[in-house]
Amino acid sequence: MPVFLNLFDFVKVTKEIKEAAKKGDRDVCVVLAKSLLQSRKAVAKIHMSKAQINSVIMCMQEQLATMRMAGSLQKSTQVLQSMQNLVKVPEIMKTMREMAQEMMKLGIIDEMIEETMETMEPADLEEQAQ
Repeated sequence: MPVFLNLFDFVKVTKEIKEAAKKGDRDVCVVLAKSLLQSRKAVAKIHMSKAQINSVIMCMQEQLATMRMAGSLQKSTQVLQSMQNLVKVPEIMKTMREMAQEMMKLGIIDEMIEETMETMEPADLEEQAQ
């Protein structure tokens, strides 16, 4: 029995069944009806298979995207580790502390000079200058 996959074929077979029924040819009607039923079942199976294949394709695409994401995360981790190796955080912290101490010392010295200058009167400055 042929399998009809085209809508036109379904319509054609349906018309043939109706014509055979009008003629009273029961055997032809049964054969054509079985053929039509098998064709519909085959089409349904094809649609089901197509849906399953599409589902598998989507799962594979999801896995591929997950693998790409994992690769990207791994690369970013490697980059961060390289950056950490290049930038020695403890050394930078030590340098910053030393710099802060030096700046504080300079600030204290500046304050002492200003206070000394303010406490001295202009006459005292002239005497010291001579």
